[in-house]
Amino acid sequence: MVHHPYLLGLEKKVKESLESRVAAFSLQDKIGRVMIPMEEVVEVRGGKKVVSNRMSYPGYVLVEMDLDENTWHTVRSTRASPASWARRRHPRR
Repeated sequence: MVHHPYLLGLEKKVKESLESRVAAFSLQDKIGRVMIPMEEVVEVRGGKKVVSNRMSYPGYVLVEMDLDENTWHTVRSTRASPASWARRRHPRR
């Protein structure tokens, strides 16, 4: 799981950027799904029920992967914008 406060509002860009890096480095066998946690919310607007998606955990991008130095470097060095969100230390194993 990747989280950084600078990610708020950039989750989709981070997801797209990471997916393109995975394809470019042929890491599909080591890095699986990249997800933004979303939930469906039913709201009443103008007397009608409207279903919309809302982020469950804003600022989080979930990454399913086999953790090794190569995959961690790929995730850590992925950027989506000038915000340098990827300067995190290696997670504990």
